[in-house]
Amino acid sequence: MLRMKLAASCLPLIALLACGDSGSTATAGSDTGGSGPGPGGGGSTTTGGGMGGGTGGVEGGSGPGPGGGPSAGGGGEGGGTAPCSMPTNNVPKGNCDLYLQDCPVSTDTCEIIDGPEAGYDPISNCITKNGLKGIGESCSQPEDCEAHLTCVGDYCTPFCCPDNEAQCVGGSCNLNVTLNGPNGMPVQVMENGMLVDVVFKACTFPQACNLFDPESCPSDENCYLDDPGVVGCFPLAGDTAIAEGQPCVALNDCADSSICIDDGGGDVCRFMCEGNSNMPPGLGGCPAGQLCDTNSLNTGFANVGFCHP
Repeated sequence: MLRMKLAASCLPLIALLACGDSGSTATAGSDTGGSGPGPGGGGSTTTGGGMGGGTGGVEGGSGPGPGGGPSAGGGGEGGGTAPCSMPTNNVPKGNCDLYLQDCPVSTDTCEIIDGPEAGYDPISNCITKNGLKGIGESCSQPEDCEAHLTCVGDYCTPFCCPDNEAQCVGGSCNLNVTLNGPNGMPVQVMENGMLVDVVFKACTFPQACNLFDPESCPSDENCYLDDPGVVGCFPLAGDTAIAEGQPCVALNDCADSSICIDDGGGDVCRFMCEGNSNMPPGLGGCPAGQLCDTNSLNTGFANVGFCHP
């Protein structure tokens, strides 16, 4: 299944793989924002469609973590025109490039399939599919999507590159997808003498929301600051939100209207806040003993910051 800090599987999965033994995880941040007083945070999880399974998270753009922007395309919808200058895809390469979508037959799709080796052996390969869904449209499996696209987190997306601004067509290239094996653990490959997780980047298309308003997102998603002045709805990366003050990695590791930020001792979850608010934490106020710092972080919203001791 796919967890993005997205959750879905080969059947419900969030990564794109050909349905087999695998899975995938994703992390990402979104550039889509809405109205509302505040920023968003770290990573997010969602259940989505796709061929493989896994988990993932969303990177925040304005908080402590990196945030990707939408990527621009060329060479056919969903494909780039030149190799990504900041590669974030280490899926073992077969007969095609996932980002460039350079299959000899232009209507074929470079997709992740289970290769010939024993066990789960992810590899890129050209396949033919006849899906009709375009970028950002809902899907339940890669075959639902048009050529050059896959299905991650319930949306058709290209394998994107953060420095290619147009490819996501209104979305953001900020979802880090990690492929999981049949045991639910990340699939790894050897790079520079070290084992590393197999990952790729995909686009996110979050709904706009309002910070400090729990009703502004679907019941299974939270509102996070994605970039200065930009907030969006993302599902939690895990089964439950990481507690305030505890270590985090992605924007959607944390609770609603929270941020994953380095406040001096490493990345931790902190509530977003409005200066002088008397509301409870998560609704604009801060936990007892903490102050609302509206100066140290550019949230893009007046009088909005984050809580810390």
